[in-house]
Amino acid sequence: VLSFVASWGPYCNMELTELEALYQEWNNNEEAVVIGVVAPDQGREISKEELLVFMDELNISFPILFDENGAVFNKYGVSSLPTTFVLDKNNNFYGYQSGMMSKDILERVIEDVRATYTE
Repeated sequence: VLSFVASWGPYCNMELTELEALYQEWNNNEEAVVIGVVAPDQGREISKEELLVFMDELNISFPILFDENGAVFNKYGVSSLPTTFVLDKNNNFYGYQSGMMSKDILERVIEDVRATYTE
């Protein structure tokens, strides 16, 4: 699960807490990985140092990629936030969603991806 988020977006903040709940449930499971992506100092986004404080205040413990030059955002063509991509275990694109995703929806998607490898 690769989620592009921003500190200034209310839906991003909600998704961050959903992602944290998902991470807490799945972090010992090698079949699912949660990574957040933020772009410090780009557009309305705050600095990397401020983002670290922000993530700490939200008790976010899953890995966050600081896309400081926007290369990852550009590679994935992200134009709205939050946007979440799901990749399979071979890093193949499975799907994406622009807009907030809940933990429950993400769990169903993860189960769908896992099922493609057990059939």
